[in-house]
Amino acid sequence: ATLQRLVNDYKKPLEESSPAILNGSKIQTLFHRLPDILQCHLHFRTALADCARTWDREEKIGEVFLNAFSKAVVLDVYSDFINNFSVAMELAKMESKRKSALADFFKVKHISAHDRL
Repeated sequence: ATLQRLVNDYKKPLEESSPAILNGSKIQTLFHRLPDILQCHLHFRTALADCARTWDREEKIGEVFLNAFSKAVVLDVYSDFINNFSVAMELAKMESKRKSALADFFKVKHISAHDRL
């Protein structure tokens, strides 16, 4: 749910803002590979639900984890996200200081959130 909120409540509104709060390349940096991670999690959730629904004595839940997260593409997505994380956080801090519209956007999101997101 948190990944979905980051994409739907933060990334998409920033992409669709008019006038633009941030340019597209900065939005891509802030949310680098996040939609891809969300897709990995959605596929995993589906596979896990299928596994639970058809559970029998032979079923091994560990296989669902291995099938979902041992693929090279998944490891690349997570690695890219992690390697970009400090850059994204620094960009968010710098741009929030430079652009009051972004600071206001984050402030409204923070105030309206029921959690720390």
